[in-house]
Amino acid sequence: MGLSRFIPNYYAKTVRDIDFALLHERGIRCVALDIDNTLVADGGIEIDANTIAFFREQRDKKLIDTLIIATNRSQKKIGGIAEAMHADMTFHAGGLRRKPFGSYYADLLKRTGCDANRTAMVGDKVIQDIWGGNHAGLTTVLVDPLGPSMWFERLLFRMIGVRGKHVEADA
Repeated sequence: MGLSRFIPNYYAKTVRDIDFALLHERGIRCVALDIDNTLVADGGIEIDANTIAFFREQRDKKLIDTLIIATNRSQKKIGGIAEAMHADMTFHAGGLRRKPFGSYYADLLKRTGCDANRTAMVGDKVIQDIWGGNHAGLTTVLVDPLGPSMWFERLLFRMIGVRGKHVEADA
Protein backbone atom coordinates (compact mmCIF):
# COMPACT_ATOMS: atom_id res chain seq x y z
CA MET A 1 0.00 0.00 0.00
CA GLY A 2 2.43 2.71 1.23
CA LEU A 3 2.43 5.72 -1.04
CA SER A 4 0.12 4.14 -3.63
CA ARG A 5 -2.97 5.81 -2.15
CA PHE A 6 -1.37 9.19 -2.89
CA ILE A 7 -1.11 8.37 -6.61
CA PRO A 8 -4.06 9.47 -8.75
CA ASN A 9 -5.66 7.15 -11.27
CA TYR A 10 -5.47 9.95 -13.81
CA TYR A 11 -3.86 13.33 -14.28
CA ALA A 12 -4.93 16.33 -16.37
CA LYS A 13 -3.49 19.83 -16.42
CA THR A 14 -6.90 21.45 -15.85
CA VAL A 15 -10.49 20.27 -15.45
CA ARG A 16 -11.08 21.22 -19.09
CA ASP A 17 -8.33 18.79 -20.15
CA ILE A 18 -10.08 15.77 -18.66
CA ASP A 19 -11.38 13.31 -21.24
CA PHE A 20 -14.80 12.58 -19.76
CA ALA A 21 -15.62 10.28 -22.70
CA LEU A 22 -12.83 7.96 -21.56
CA LEU A 23 -13.99 8.11 -17.94
CA HIS A 24 -17.56 7.39 -19.08
CA GLU A 25 -16.31 4.46 -21.14
CA ARG A 26 -14.69 3.15 -17.94
CA GLY A 27 -17.96 3.33 -16.04
CA ILE A 28 -17.73 6.73 -14.34
CA ARG A 29 -21.16 8.39 -14.11
CA CYS A 30 -20.78 10.69 -11.08
CA VAL A 31 -18.15 13.42 -10.89
CA ALA A 32 -17.24 15.17 -7.64
CA LEU A 33 -15.36 18.44 -8.19
CA ASP A 34 -13.26 20.27 -5.64
CA ILE A 35 -13.56 24.07 -5.71
CA ASP A 36 -10.41 25.75 -4.40
CA ASN A 37 -7.53 25.71 -6.89
CA THR A 38 -9.46 23.20 -9.03
CA LEU A 39 -12.41 25.24 -10.37
CA VAL A 40 -11.42 28.68 -9.04
CA ALA A 41 -8.38 30.23 -7.39
CA ASP A 42 -8.26 29.58 -3.64
CA GLY A 43 -11.15 31.44 -1.98
CA GLY A 44 -12.59 32.59 -5.33
CA ILE A 45 -16.30 32.69 -6.10
CA GLU A 46 -16.30 33.58 -9.82
CA ILE A 47 -16.05 30.61 -12.16
CA ASP A 48 -14.67 31.01 -15.65
CA ALA A 49 -17.29 30.99 -18.44
CA ASN A 50 -15.22 28.51 -20.49
CA THR A 51 -15.26 26.03 -17.61
CA ILE A 52 -19.03 26.39 -17.24
CA ALA A 53 -19.46 25.82 -20.99
CA PHE A 54 -17.12 22.81 -20.92
CA PHE A 55 -19.12 21.07 -18.19
CA ARG A 56 -22.43 21.95 -19.85
CA GLU A 57 -21.10 20.27 -23.00
CA GLN A 58 -20.07 17.15 -21.04
CA ARG A 59 -23.55 16.97 -19.52
CA ASP A 60 -25.21 17.53 -22.92
CA LYS A 61 -23.16 14.64 -24.32
CA LYS A 62 -24.44 12.50 -21.40
CA LEU A 63 -20.87 11.89 -20.21
CA ILE A 64 -21.67 13.03 -16.66
CA ASP A 65 -24.92 11.89 -15.03
CA THR A 66 -24.37 13.48 -11.63
CA LEU A 67 -22.17 16.53 -10.98
CA ILE A 68 -21.27 17.22 -7.36
CA ILE A 69 -19.40 20.16 -5.91
CA ALA A 70 -17.30 18.53 -3.17
CA THR A 71 -15.62 21.05 -0.90
CA ASN A 72 -14.36 21.70 2.60
CA ARG A 73 -15.73 25.25 2.37
CA SER A 74 -18.74 26.15 4.43
CA GLN A 75 -22.03 26.57 2.56
CA LYS A 76 -21.84 30.36 3.05
CA LYS A 77 -18.48 30.56 1.24
CA ILE A 78 -19.49 28.64 -1.88
CA GLY A 79 -21.23 31.58 -3.52
CA GLY A 80 -22.88 30.93 -6.87
CA ILE A 81 -20.40 28.29 -8.02
CA ALA A 82 -22.79 25.34 -7.75
CA GLU A 83 -25.58 27.20 -9.55
CA ALA A 84 -23.22 28.37 -12.30
CA MET A 85 -22.01 24.79 -12.81
CA HIS A 86 -25.59 23.40 -12.74
CA ALA A 87 -24.39 20.94 -10.10
CA ASP A 88 -26.83 18.33 -8.89
CA MET A 89 -25.57 18.74 -5.35
CA THR A 90 -23.14 20.71 -3.24
CA PHE A 91 -21.49 18.63 -0.58
CA HIS A 92 -19.55 20.65 1.97
CA ALA A 93 -17.68 19.95 5.17
CA GLY A 94 -19.41 19.76 8.50
CA GLY A 95 -17.76 19.17 11.87
CA LEU A 96 -15.38 16.24 11.55
CA ARG A 97 -16.86 15.33 8.18
CA ARG A 98 -14.19 16.87 5.96
CA LYS A 99 -11.98 15.73 3.12
CA PRO A 100 -9.90 13.50 3.33
CA PHE A 101 -11.79 11.60 6.05
CA GLY A 102 -13.75 8.50 5.11
CA SER A 103 -16.92 9.88 6.72
CA TYR A 104 -16.93 12.76 4.21
CA TYR A 105 -16.77 10.45 1.20
CA ALA A 106 -19.17 7.88 2.71
CA ASP A 107 -21.76 10.63 3.31
CA LEU A 108 -21.19 12.07 -0.16
CA LEU A 109 -21.90 8.68 -1.76
CA LYS A 110 -24.89 8.00 0.48
CA ARG A 111 -26.52 11.37 -0.13
CA THR A 112 -25.98 11.34 -3.88
CA GLY A 113 -26.82 7.69 -4.41
CA CYS A 114 -23.62 7.25 -6.40
CA ASP A 115 -21.55 4.06 -6.20
CA ALA A 116 -17.87 4.45 -5.35
CA ASN A 117 -16.80 2.44 -8.40
CA ARG A 118 -18.79 4.78 -10.68
CA THR A 119 -17.60 8.05 -9.09
CA ALA A 120 -14.55 10.20 -9.84
CA MET A 121 -13.08 12.74 -7.43
CA VAL A 122 -11.40 15.60 -9.29
CA GLY A 123 -9.11 17.91 -7.37
CA ASP A 124 -5.72 19.53 -6.96
CA LYS A 125 -4.81 18.31 -3.47
CA VAL A 126 -2.96 15.03 -3.10
CA ILE A 127 -4.13 14.41 0.48
CA GLN A 128 -7.69 15.78 0.52
CA ASP A 129 -8.77 14.80 -2.98
CA ILE A 130 -6.52 11.98 -4.15
CA TRP A 131 -5.68 10.09 -0.94
CA GLY A 132 -9.21 10.62 0.40
CA GLY A 133 -10.83 9.57 -2.88
CA ASN A 134 -8.57 6.54 -3.30
CA HIS A 135 -9.21 5.48 0.30
CA ALA A 136 -12.98 5.66 -0.37
CA GLY A 137 -12.66 3.54 -3.52
CA LEU A 138 -13.31 6.37 -5.99
CA THR A 139 -11.49 6.94 -9.25
CA THR A 140 -9.23 9.97 -8.75
CA VAL A 141 -8.17 12.69 -11.16
CA LEU A 142 -5.43 15.10 -10.14
CA VAL A 143 -5.30 18.51 -11.80
CA ASP A 144 -2.64 21.19 -11.47
CA PRO A 145 -3.62 23.80 -8.88
CA LEU A 146 -4.88 27.13 -10.24
CA GLY A 147 -2.94 28.90 -7.49
CA PRO A 148 0.01 28.17 -5.26
CA SER A 149 0.07 24.75 -3.63
CA MET A 150 1.20 24.06 -0.09
CA TRP A 151 4.86 23.14 0.46
CA PHE A 152 4.08 19.60 1.61
CA GLU A 153 1.96 19.00 -1.51
CA ARG A 154 4.95 20.02 -3.68
CA LEU A 155 7.22 17.72 -1.64
CA LEU A 156 4.77 14.84 -2.01
CA PHE A 157 4.63 15.43 -5.79
CA ARG A 158 8.41 15.14 -5.93
CA MET A 159 8.45 12.00 -3.78
CA ILE A 160 5.85 10.06 -5.76
CA GLY A 161 5.89 11.87 -9.07
CA VAL A 162 2.60 12.25 -10.89
CA ARG A 163 2.43 8.68 -12.10
CA GLY A 164 -1.27 8.50 -12.76
CA LYS A 165 -2.49 7.72 -16.25
CA HIS A 166 -3.07 10.85 -18.26
CA VAL A 167 -6.70 11.59 -19.11
CA GLU A 168 -6.58 14.65 -21.26
CA ALA A 169 -8.99 15.76 -23.94
CA ASP A 170 -7.72 15.94 -27.48
CA ALA A 171 -6.62 19.46 -28.31
